[in-house]
Amino acid sequence: MRRRTGRSSKGKAGRVPQPGLALRYSRTATEDELLRLAEYAVRETDLEIKLELLWTFKKVRFPLDEQFIFELTESDNEAIRDVAFEMLQHLPSDRIHGYAINLIKQKKELANDHDRRWDHHCRRRSC
Repeated sequence: MRRRTGRSSKGKAGRVPQPGLALRYSRTATEDELLRLAEYAVRETDLEIKLELLWTFKKVRFPLDEQFIFELTESDNEAIRDVAFEMLQHLPSDRIHGYAINLIKQKKELANDHDRRWDHHCRRRSC
């Protein structure tokens, strides 16, 4: 049986989230401990450490502002995004739907803004 060494295939040192440990912690942690863990996760700037801290919240509700979870879904880091989408399962569906509707509105607004700028550009240049 192979053991994980925490090194990637390129030889770079890296942390490997320990899902078994996170799962056990999510079952035994008190509300205060989960709250403290969530606060650490929000403040953490190292994405590998943040990922390890957030792993627990794949199994239990994130006790802080859900806006943080929505922001994580837009992360450039794929692993962070994946965990964030799993964290969403603990939110009420109306909040998830509201977030999705807001995203659609934002994208539509951006598209309309782009179209307006393009039209303005074409009028000035006689496209």
